[in-house]
Amino acid sequence: MFCRHLLCVLTNLQVAHIPSRYIPKRYTRNAREATPFDRHDKVYVGPSGDTKASRMLELLPDWCALQQKSVMSSEVRIFFLMFGAVLLNY
Repeated sequence: MFCRHLLCVLTNLQVAHIPSRYIPKRYTRNAREATPFDRHDKVYVGPSGDTKASRMLELLPDWCALQQKSVMSSEVRIFFLMFGAVLLNY
């Protein structure tokens, strides 16, 4: 959705038509019709009901603390790099 500031700018510029690629299908009159999957138009929810953002916020403090410790210790740094590579390939 466009914010009110952008709508004011578009009105000042006398823009008469907004290309359809900028308007998600769910905000159109035909939103109830069967639409193809669009990964940019979906809320990611896990099996337990958590959203992707809530999981990131839960994990971020621990990862930041681990990163801080890895900066000061070469052993922790090596472990962090190896463990991170394993998780990224998981």
